[in-house]
Order: sequence, then structure tokens, then C-alpha cells
Amino acid sequence: KSVRIRDRLLAWLRSREGKGLEILRVAREVAWAYAPNEFEAVLEEFLAIREHRPRFNVVHRRSRRFAWVRLTGEAAPRLVATLNPGSGVTRRGGRREERLFGPFPARKDLPRVLVELARTLGLRDCAAGTPIHFADQSDLLGVLLPPVLAPLCPRAEMGSCPGPCAALCSEAAYREGVEAAVEFLEGRSDLPLERLEMRMAQASRESAFETAARLRDRRDRLEALR
Repeated sequence: KSVRIRDRLLAWLRSREGKGLEILRVAREVAWAYAPNEFEAVLEEFLAIREHRPRFNVVHRRSRRFAWVRLTGEAAPRLVATLNPGSGVTRRGGRREERLFGPFPARKDLPRVLVELARTLGLRDCAAGTPIHFADQSDLLGVLLPPVLAPLCPRAEMGSCPGPCAALCSEAAYREGVEAAVEFLEGRSDLPLERLEMRMAQASRESAFETAARLRDRRDRLEALR
């Protein structure tokens, strides 16, 4: 793979020893394909090596597991790590309106990092079956729900979750966090990192150095995810 394929081919064709000379000895054809960006070129190369297992490429021949980040299609979407990039199926057999980001290396800490991203942006990380009641949601008779219902988890009680289970936030406010997550996972925004850096600075000014260190570690993990 190369941005300037002509230079890359000439480098191989001029080989006089070692691996380059052996490739020229066994090669019978040269073909190339265009990729719209460098990331896709890397991914295409990886998939080709996995399929054909050429003896000249040893780094990517071993089996590696990858994971995807799923933004669920629920009323209050969640960020979920999954090994299956296929879309989920609803109870009625339809497809969920969800989004996938990846692939990412399937590390054990990916679910934890997604929880930290959700908490930084004000998204829930509770179970899928949690009932959702937004503050601007009406009942079947068109009557607005009570402004406060009983929170269903400690996060909502402590204020680290916007509390869509207890009508503590509006749907529009929650969607802002969802859009911020999408922009971050697409590489178009650094809002989560900026929020954590602001909280780190505030903790340092208040001499809460242990809190600042925890925020720094969280920021580093989110930066690695990006």
C-alpha cells in the first residue's frame, strides 16, 4: 500500500537481494486497486493477507479478533461493544435503527472505556430493558409525565447519568449527547477530551490531585480509543 504506488513498485522492481529479489522471482503479474483513504487501504491489505496468507507477509497472518462499537437504536441509545458487526433484530423481526463504528482491537477494556465515554457525554449505560421516560414525554392521554420519577440506579441519584429513566432530562438534551458520541467516534470532535481536561484543571485548582489523576487516566483511555 502506498500513496505513490509508482514509487513503491519501483522500489520492489529495483531489488537485487533478499525478500525483494525473491518476490520478483516468483511474481507473475502486477495489479493495483484504488482506495479512497489510507485507513481503507490498510484494512483492504489486512483482509487480503488474511485470505491469501502469502508467505512474504507474516505480521497480519495470525488470527486477531476485532470488536465494533454499537450505538443502539433504543429510545435512549447506549454505547455497546460487540464482536458481531451485524445489526440487531427487533422482537417483530425488523432491523434496529442503530449505528456501528469500528473495527477496534477486541481488548478486554473496551466495554469499560465505552462506559467512561458514556458518562463523560451524559449517556446511560444501564440494561437494555430499562423503561425510558423523558421529561418532555406525554402519556397516552397527552398529559406530561411528572417532572421527577424515582431513579432506577445510583448514577441517576448522584447526577452522573442524565436519568432518562426518571424523566430527569428531555429527549432533545439526551440526543445532544448521542450526537456528541457520534462525532467523537467518527473523529470529527474532541468534546469528551475537552470536558475531561476542563475537569482536570478544576480539580487541580482545588488541590484534588487524586481526582485529577483519575480524570487524566480516563482522558488517556478515550484518546487511545479515538
